[in-house]
Amino acid sequence: MVGPVITTIMAIMATRTGNAFDVFHYPARWKNHLFGGVIFGLGWSMTGACPGPLFIWLGAGFSPVVMGLIGALAGTFVHGLVADKFP
Repeated sequence: MVGPVITTIMAIMATRTGNAFDVFHYPARWKNHLFGGVIFGLGWSMTGACPGPLFIWLGAGFSPVVMGLIGALAGTFVHGLVADKFP
């Protein structure tokens, strides 16, 4: 689990700064990450599934998953509306 996280952090740093090892000079916005992680975790726990399998369950005919997908799409839409208002 740690390997993919480190690889992702390095990929993000490489695209933003040009240096994959420039992790410690990137401004930390821990409050944003904490708030976003809590919201994501609440949605994940309320649906009882990782967001990816929701589509699999929908394809398998498990209709209650539609509410989870509607919530995910609504959250994405709201984020698009308010993203420019946050630092």
